[in-house]
Formats: sequence, structure tokens, C-alpha cells
Amino acid sequence: MSGGSARSLGKGSAPPGPVPEGLIRVYSMRFCPYAQRTRLVLTAKGIRHEVININLKNKPEWFFKKNPSGLVPVLETSLGQLICESAITCEYLDEAYPGKKLWPSDPYEKACQKMVFECVDQAPTLKLWMAAMKKDPTVSSLLTD
Repeated sequence: MSGGSARSLGKGSAPPGPVPEGLIRVYSMRFCPYAQRTRLVLTAKGIRHEVININLKNKPEWFFKKNPSGLVPVLETSLGQLICESAITCEYLDEAYPGKKLWPSDPYEKACQKMVFECVDQAPTLKLWMAAMKKDPTVSSLLTD
């Protein structure tokens, strides 16, 4: 199975079974930009994967064994290896799976690309920006008219 899974697991749900050989599993959330980054890399590299969406407001108890912080994305291999954090999962996928490389091989070019990613990661999220904009009198008047 590849792409977005229709099921979303929450509190009280049973954990999924072992990851089938030849697949990698990503614990995700449909609207999480960090998990989306990992899913984009999986798709760009053509990696066969299974998506398990986690209800982040009502997390299943077993998910904390996958990632004690309770955050997505988390990759799980068929060997039971767990890889957490968006940037780390993307770099792992690029190094562990042959074929099209997403990171440059030149160390300087790679460092430059990582600096750009760092700037993007430090930028406020759209949700925070929207909340701040709603406090602006000009914007709020447009929303109420």
C-alpha cells in the first residue's frame, strides 16, 4: 500500500502488526507539514510504503513506544528500526534507498541546501501567521465585512 491511508488510529486502537518485508511504514497525520515532507520524499524516490495516520489529539497509547515525544513523522522498517523527526527521516530515506538522490553529493552544496531548510524550519507556521493577521484591524475588518 502506498500513499494516504484512510484509517486514522487513536486512543484505544490496536497497534498495527509488523511492517511487511519490502515496505517501510510512516506514522503520519494528513495535515501535518512535517509528516508531509517525509511522505513527499517517499513518493519522490518511489519507495514502497504504508501510511498509518495518527490522531494527534487522541494518540494511541502504543504510539509512545514508537516515539516517546508522540510526534509524527516516524518511520518503521521491517527490521523494527524506528526513525523520528522530519529532517532526519528525509535524510535517512535519501541515504538508505538507492536511486535518485535528493541531497547534493558536494559537501558545500549540501550545506547550502541545509541552511535553506533551516531558514524554512524557523519561519512561523501559516496557522500562527493567520492568527496574528486576524488581530490586525485592517484584516479583521475585511473578515467581518
